[in-house]
Order: sequence, then C-alpha cells, then structure tokens
Amino acid sequence: DSPYIVEYDYLVLATGSTCAQPVSPVLGSKELAAKVNGEFSDDIKAAERVLIIGGGPLGVEMAGEIKHADPSKRVTIVHRGQQLLSSPLPLKFRRRVTQRLRSMGVDVVLGDSIDLETEMNAVAAELGPNAPSAPCPARIPASPTSSYSDPESSNLDALYGTHNRMRPRPTVPSMSRKASTINTEVTATMNSHQHHHHRTGSYATSTHTAPGHDTSSNSVDPHGGAPVPTSPAAHVITTRKGIRIETDKILNAVGNQVHTEYLHSLPTDTRMGIVGPDDRIRVYPTLQVKDDKYPYIFAVGDANDIKCGKAGCRATHQVRILVKNLRLCITTELRNLDSVKRPELPRLHNFEDSEGYLVLALGPAKGICLFPHGLVFGNWAARAFKGRDLQLAKKWRQMGLPVPPRLTAKTGGASTGVIPMSLFAGRDTTAAASTVNVDVGSDQE
Repeated sequence: DSPYIVEYDYLVLATGSTCAQPVSPVLGSKELAAKVNGEFSDDIKAAERVLIIGGGPLGVEMAGEIKHADPSKRVTIVHRGQQLLSSPLPLKFRRRVTQRLRSMGVDVVLGDSIDLETEMNAVAAELGPNAPSAPCPARIPASPTSSYSDPESSNLDALYGTHNRMRPRPTVPSMSRKASTINTEVTATMNSHQHHHHRTGSYATSTHTAPGHDTSSNSVDPHGGAPVPTSPAAHVITTRKGIRIETDKILNAVGNQVHTEYLHSLPTDTRMGIVGPDDRIRVYPTLQVKDDKYPYIFAVGDANDIKCGKAGCRATHQVRILVKNLRLCITTELRNLDSVKRPELPRLHNFEDSEGYLVLALGPAKGICLFPHGLVFGNWAARAFKGRDLQLAKKWRQMGLPVPPRLTAKTGGASTGVIPMSLFAGRDTTAAASTVNVDVGSDQE
C-alpha cells in the first residue's frame, strides 16, 4: 500500500467513478461480495416500500427491476429535475420514461429532493442509542435457481447469482523506457475511498408517503400502482417540499463519485488546472489532458470532462479513439528511433459522441430505448439489446473469458430479426459492424 514509481511512455487515466451500492463492486474477496449482495437481496425482499433517490438511468432501472421482481412493492423515485433523466436527452423521451414507470406502478416525485444527511440523522435519533453507528451496507439478490431464459426471473437474481466472480486486482508493471514518471498513490487512495463509499452508498430502513398514498387501508395509486402496504413502515422521510414518504429501504442513485483526487498535487502550467471544478479531468477532444506539459497523458471514461452521457458504451467508444491515437503516436516514435528527442505528436483523432443513445432495461422483458435521430423503441428492443442479460455475456467475451451457461440461454419469441449494430455506432464508421438477433414478438411498440 506504500507509494511507488511507475515509469511510462504513455499514461492512460481510467480511474472512473464509484456508484452507491448495489451497483458499485464490493472490494475484497468473493465471499465478502456474496455476503454483502446476499444481505442486500434480503433487504429488498423484506421491504414493502422502497425509496429511490435520483431519477437518472440507475434509479430508473432499479425501479423497473424491483417492480418486475415483486409488483406488490411500493416503489417511489424522488428526482430533483422536472422530468426523469438529464436535460441533454429529448424531452419527449424523458416524458415517455416517466409514463412507462408510472404504468408499472412506480410513484414518481419530480421537482423535489431529499436532504439525506438530515433525514438519516433523524432516523438515527428515532432509533436511539442502540442504533448502529454506520448505515447498513446495501446488498443484492443471489438466487442460484434464477435463469436469464426465464422471463419471470429478475435481472437482479441473474446478475448476482452464483456465477459472480471477484477477480484479483492486477499489479501495475514498470515500463522499460524511462521517458516519464508519475508518483502513484492511486490504489491506496481508491481503496480507502471506495471502502468508505460502500459503507455509506445506500441506507438501511427508512420511509415515504407520496401523493396518492392512503395508509389507513389498501388504496390504489392514481398512476396505476399496486395496493399500498398496510403494515407500519420503518420510517418517514420528508422531502424538501414537505412530502412525507414512508419507506422500509432507501437506495441512493444520485450521481457518481469521480476518482481524480490523486491528480490535485500534480504540477500544472495551466491556470485552470488539470482537474475541473466538477472533479473531472479536463481533456481535449483527442482525450489528451488539457496541459501541454503532459502531451503523453490521456484520460478516458467517467474520469474525464467530455460532454457526453457517462455510460459504458461511451467509455467503450472513447477507448476505440484512444487506441487509434496511441497507435499513431507509437508508430511515429518507431519511425524516429534515431532521433535524439521525442518527435512531435502526429495529428490525432477526436472523440465525437454518438448522440441520442440510451437503453433502459426495466426488468428482463421490458424497457425503452432511444437511438440516434430520435428513434424510440420499446420492450422488444430493450430486451434484445440489454434486458435479457444486462449485456453481461458481451462483457465476459470482451475479457476473453468463457461465458457462464446461464448467460447463453435464449429467450423464446415469435420470430427474430437482425439489427445492424453499426446503425448505432455513432460517427465512428470504421468500427466493425456486427449484428444482434432481436426478438420481435407481439410486444413491439
């Protein structure tokens, strides 16, 4: 855990960000991950009322998963925006997502927020001196009997089943050429930060009474929700606008914590610094950091300040551009090995976002998709692109690992069609086109 020096020719900063549990991986051992995820599963199964704070893609998908697994649960999302998701996305699409969740029985509270620290202090005071000093860690379902081929099973079960493996963290090798060095305390810093975040990312029991709730008897939500549970809720949370929300479990889905703290001490010649006010690394469209003192340092993914949705597909696209640029740089150097000093960098490729692309899985069989040019598709597309396995099989293949059998199961359907993935690959037309089989059953929209 002590600092050490890593020599480099080119440095790529891909330290990413940490979500709250249950999305963030559990650091440590496979046994610890299974324990934490199993506890989260028990919490969700036992809760009659679940409050999700944050209406971004994470909060929306968690609400859909929980409602799919148990439609009788009262699920509420509180989002500070006037519509779910973020403003760069088309308003029509965002409204449609809200309508879809409400049709599934999810209570959606917009234009409001929760002072979580204040509310949790109130909860602690209510519980008294015997309450635990730290909120209980979140956890997730681990059902060995669930199957991706079963439309009745939850993606949560499949995602955190027995195939889940914690892989050891690779060591950082020292590069042979002593072109530049950087002092790395990243691992120790991130270990400390992520451990703290895992403990505080989601919270133990809490509560809510959104509009339409009648706790005196079984009542039906005006937006088509399930009957309101009649058993006493664990706690009552009050929003900033005074809405009282009964809940047995709180899930925090507000934003990510970016890991760039290790760069604050890096000397820079720029007035604004390498790290911006939002803690993201300032980069050019070429993905190089915005400091001509460090032309050989690149940053990709959640850690950089590129104006695009911080999603896995964007990070993958950025890596494609990064690889092209590194290849150009290395090729230029190989052509000038006899030079006394490093040659000037060649003209590099710019990253351009594939605008208007988002797939939201609301359980394994439902969802909504936004594709370029404003195209919106419903359940069949969401199921084909993401819902069936949350793209886990694809990730296993990308890592060169055998895909677990449970992820290779096919769901049944009336017929199949083929959609060229190159249609949604953004402006990078050099990317190899691939195809995906799509179930186009009777639930098309």
